[in-house]
Amino acid sequence: MSSKAARKRNKRKFKMPKDVQPKEAVTLRTAPTTRPTWERLQHGCWAEPSGMGKNMQPIVDLASDMIGELYQGRQITTAQEQAARTFQEVRAAWVAELDLAGFKSCLAGGVGGYDGGDGNPEAKTAYQAIERRIGMVKTAILEIECAKLAGAKPNCLIALRRALDVMGGY
Repeated sequence: MSSKAARKRNKRKFKMPKDVQPKEAVTLRTAPTTRPTWERLQHGCWAEPSGMGKNMQPIVDLASDMIGELYQGRQITTAQEQAARTFQEVRAAWVAELDLAGFKSCLAGGVGGYDGGDGNPEAKTAYQAIERRIGMVKTAILEIECAKLAGAKPNCLIALRRALDVMGGY
């Protein structure tokens, strides 16, 4: 602990002079942008909106992940792409239901509270139904391949196509 005299010295040392006026708040006028930069437009396959209000709608990257790139490169069919998107949605719901804690710093502190609820049983049921229908091996292939980002290559395109065909019901 510091002494009373040291606290007074520090208070005087860091006291603002009276003749200094605070500056007015500086605001930057930046509109939130939904348009990609010119450099980003050079990569990927973009769908520009049309019709009324097209300036207010975002430009969408159709090849934002590996599945999109394979579809735009005509290496997988529309049905296979839709099966992959369905699997990604079901998998995301399942992972969110698991509530896996990621890396936490030692300074994050605290332990999460106890939740006695059952959560979302539909997510678990949907994922397990897919797993039973297509099998463990094809589920593992889809887990690995559907999680890859743009620019990645599939480990085995034939195995991915077969797993997507089974997922789609063909």
